[in-house]
Amino acid sequence: MLETVRGNKETELKGILERANALDHDVAAAIRRSVASTEMPEDPQQPPPDGYTPVTAAMLMEMDPNISEAKANEVIGPLNDMMQRGGMNTPVRKAAFISQVAIESDHFLTYKEYASGAEYEGRDDLGNTSPGDGVRYKGRGAIQVTGKYNYGRISDAFGVDFVNNPELLETPQYAFTSALWYWNTHNGNAVADSGDIVRITEMVNGGHHALDRRTAVFNNAMRVLGK
Repeated sequence: MLETVRGNKETELKGILERANALDHDVAAAIRRSVASTEMPEDPQQPPPDGYTPVTAAMLMEMDPNISEAKANEVIGPLNDMMQRGGMNTPVRKAAFISQVAIESDHFLTYKEYASGAEYEGRDDLGNTSPGDGVRYKGRGAIQVTGKYNYGRISDAFGVDFVNNPELLETPQYAFTSALWYWNTHNGNAVADSGDIVRITEMVNGGHHALDRRTAVFNNAMRVLGK
């Protein structure tokens, strides 16, 4: 039965792709992306070819008991998507990433820093050179991107004007993708491979804020993931 469904599906998708060739290039590309997202795996019981095994909502709650069931179910999809896209296909990489985003976002309750951001005023190293920059460009996202300089870098990376629209980083659409951007631009996987939670925290936080809580989530995650 599965083979019949797959055959019908593949025939339908092939027809869509053939029609796409006659369309405007940008429209055709959009259709191809949409089709790619709907293609059926060779065997639904097998893991993806990149070796990534998803984390479940139940596992996430065991890693961080402060995450509610509703919140775990809400974030597990985008969280797995970011980890798979980022090549976090080992227990230590998953544990490292989850330990940081869970604490940075207060267990996924917020994607905006609670503090006013006044402490970042005048921080040239963050690009905050004008009055009000500290408050305007305080930490946002699942890993809290901070400072006008970093908002500019991520604007260039995404083609989205976060400098003039900083609140966009608080939205689920960009909260997780910005976290992956930060992780990748700071060689997060290489740091994670060390298994050193202090180094991992310094890479994300710039210091040791909430190191005890990050360590607890990291250790729980390693246990849950079987390492």
